[in-house]
Amino acid sequence: MNKYTEMGQMNCMKMNRMGMGSIKTDRAKAGGANVSMSGAKAGGANMGNNKKMRGANTDGENANSANSANMNMSGAETGGASMGGKKMRGANMGSVCAACALALALALALALAMALSSCAGLAAGSGGGDGNGDEDSAGGGGGANAADSGEIEKHNAYVGLYNAIIDDIDTVVMDYAECFGDEEAVYIEDGFSGFTMYGANVAEKLADAAPYAGKKPEEPDADEALRELEPVLARYAAALANAKKYYEDKNYVDDGYKKAQEYHDIIIGEYGLVWEKAGAFLVAVDAMLEGQDEEQLAIYEESGRMIHYYALLSVIEAQNVSAYLSAGGVTAANILDIDADEYRPLYDAFVAAYNGYDELVGGDSSAGRDEGIISLMRFNDTMSELKASLSELMERVQTGREFSDTEIESIAVFTDGTPERISDLTGQLLGSYNSAIV
Repeated sequence: MNKYTEMGQMNCMKMNRMGMGSIKTDRAKAGGANVSMSGAKAGGANMGNNKKMRGANTDGENANSANSANMNMSGAETGGASMGGKKMRGANMGSVCAACALALALALALALAMALSSCAGLAAGSGGGDGNGDEDSAGGGGGANAADSGEIEKHNAYVGLYNAIIDDIDTVVMDYAECFGDEEAVYIEDGFSGFTMYGANVAEKLADAAPYAGKKPEEPDADEALRELEPVLARYAAALANAKKYYEDKNYVDDGYKKAQEYHDIIIGEYGLVWEKAGAFLVAVDAMLEGQDEEQLAIYEESGRMIHYYALLSVIEAQNVSAYLSAGGVTAANILDIDADEYRPLYDAFVAAYNGYDELVGGDSSAGRDEGIISLMRFNDTMSELKASLSELMERVQTGREFSDTEIESIAVFTDGTPERISDLTGQLLGSYNSAIV
C-alpha cells in the first residue's frame, strides 16, 4: 500500500479529473510565482506538510526545554510534487503548477527563519538570567521581556497561519478536485460511494492570528494583508470543514447533492481569490522574518551546539537546492533543463553541510544527547535519503541520463533523484529538525 492509499482516500476513484483550467490558472494569477511557496519553504519543498516549527531554545544545557517558544509550522512534510495527477499528502504541486512549487519554497525558508523570532527574543531578554528562558529570572527588567514576548507571540501566530495555508489549502483542494473536478459544475461519478476529505486546521490558525493584526509590534504589510485575508479565508475554511462533514456523514444521500454544488462553488470557484489574498500575506510574513536563519546559525555556533548548527545548515542548503529546482519548473520529466554549472555549487554546499553533520553524528541517533536532543534517528535517515537523491540527480545531470517514461509516469515523489523526491525529502528533513532538534 503506498503513501496515497494509506490516507484512506480509496472510496472515490480519482481519475485525475482536474482539467487544471480554473485551479492552475487562478493559482498562477494569485501571484504564486512570486510567493515562493514548499517545501516548505524558499526551499521549494516541502515544507513537508503538517510542519511544526518550535522556537529554538538558547539554553545550551537543553535545546528542547519546555520553556522554548513554540513555533507552529503546521505539519512537517510538505513534499514534492507528485506526477500523473496523484496528489500526495503534503505534496508540493509543482507538477500541477510551477507557481505552487515556488510558493512552497518560501515556506521552508520561513520555517527556519522562524527560529530567529524565538531565539533572538529569548536571547535579548535573558540578561543575567539562568538560561532557562524564565522571564522572572532574567536580568534587566520586565518591560523588554514583555515586548519580546509580544513580538514572539505575534510572529508565532502569523507563522502558524502561514504554514497552515501552505499545508492545508492545496493538499485538501487538489485531492478534492481529483474526485469532483475543477470545473464549474461538481462532477459526481457513477456509483459514487463516498469521499473522505483531508482535514484542515487553517480556521484554527486564522483565529489565532487574526487578533494580532491590531496589536503591537506593528507589522504594517503583514497586518494589512491579514485583515484583507481574514474574511475570505474564514469563508473558505468553513466551506472545507462543512464539505468534509457533508461527505463523511453521507448527507448527499438526503439532499440529492444540492449542498455538494454549493460547497464546490466555494472550494473551486473561490480558490483563486483565496490565493490572491493569501499570497500577499505570505510575502509580507516572509519579509517580516527575513534573515532570521542566519541569526540562528550564529547562536548555535557561539553556544558550541555544532550538531544543531550543521543540522540547520543542511536544511537551509537543501532548501536552496529545492528553490532552484522549483524556480526553474524542473520535474522528473525535464531534468536535463538543469544547468550543471548552476546546480553544482548548490549541491556542493549541501554536501559540505552534510559532511560537517556526518562527522559529528556518524549515523548515531543518540549523538545529540549532550546538546539536549533525545534522538536523531529520523533526521539521520532523512539526511541519508536526501543526500542519495541529490547525488543521483547530480550524476544524471552530468551524464545526460534522463528518467525513463516508466519512472516519470509512476509517482515521482518516490523515485530517487527526481526533483519531486528531493522536494518531499527536504520537507521531511525540516519536519524532523522541527520536531527533534530545535
